[in-house]
Order: sequence, then C-alpha cells, then structure tokens
Amino acid sequence: SEQSRHEELHMFSFTHDVVGGELLQQWLFPENLITAVEFHHRPDRAAREQGVAYVVQLADLLSFYCCSQEPLSNDDLLTEINKSLPGLESLWQKFGLSWENKAIVGWYNWLLENYDQGSQLKEAFSS
Repeated sequence: SEQSRHEELHMFSFTHDVVGGELLQQWLFPENLITAVEFHHRPDRAAREQGVAYVVQLADLLSFYCCSQEPLSNDDLLTEINKSLPGLESLWQKFGLSWENKAIVGWYNWLLENYDQGSQLKEAFSS
C-alpha cells in the first residue's frame, strides 16, 4: 500500500522497489525486469513494460497477504485484491495477460505452502 511505502521511506530513506531496481541493474538483469520491479507500485507510470510491472505488483501483493496476516479464504483473497488494486483484472487483459481467478488463488496457496520453508531458510542464514 502507499502507506507502507511511506513508512518504508521514512524508516530507511529508500523503498524496496528502488533498491530492487538498483540491484537488478548492478547485476545486469534485462531492462524489462528492472523497469517492472522499479514501477511495480505504480505500473501506469512506467514508460514501457507496464504489463510486466502489473504482474510484479500482484506478486508483491500476494506476498504481503501471505506474510502479514492470517491466511485468506479463496473468496476473501479475490475480494482483497479487488479492494487493494481496483481494475487490475481489466489492466491485465489490456496488456494481453491472462487473468484467471483459479490461477491467482493457486499462486497464493503455493506461497502459503512454501512460506514455512522460506522462514526456515531465513532463520538459517540470519543465525
């Protein structure tokens, strides 16, 4: 959310989208991926690669839902996506991306199932 970005900026003097874009640039990733990461909170402002930025935006939101609250039911997930990112489905379709509720719910459930593995890795590397 925009509030989270402002809190992040206040706390660290930068946001994760800027840091992600800079790292990808340093690591010589393709320009389309760099742009998508840099603009995933405001895909409509990207000069190009808006479609990819919308995909990264949804991935970011699914990750947020997975890691910051109790798991959502399938219906609640889709409702929350529509509240947080109104019109996202039509924007995906505008860029020729396939929007399937079943697939989005599947991605979210995959994140939930794999969250514990990621937490274990995080603990192992931070000890």
